Amino acid sequence: MKEKIETIVKKYETDHIVKKYKDVDISLYLERKESPLQIVVVADANEYRTILYVGKVTFGTCACTGFYIYGRCKHIYAVAVKLQNSQINKRTEANHSPRPTHKDSM
Repeated sequence: MKEKIETIVKKYETDHIVKKYKDVDISLYLERKESPLQIVVVADANEYRTILYVGKVTFGTCACTGFYIYGRCKHIYAVAVKLQNSQINKRTEANHSPRPTHKDSM
């Protein structure tokens, strides 16, 4: 899954988008694991609805004019970067979770 997320980040990455994506305010972010092989993210980035599908089918869509004209935009990139960071954080938390002691199991 990590490779698929990296693919979608690279797909929407341009010099202009990398400069501008930090201006995007993500007010709604819903991440749903449809299956072990499919993640769907729905986000409101600025005032635009942005959707990412990552898995067997990997693509993003956005309601902004930039996506309509160019097929890519800073909103999708910002959501993809947030997804990438959330997956890294989940793996880090899983690796550093405390092991139950004998006292905890009683």
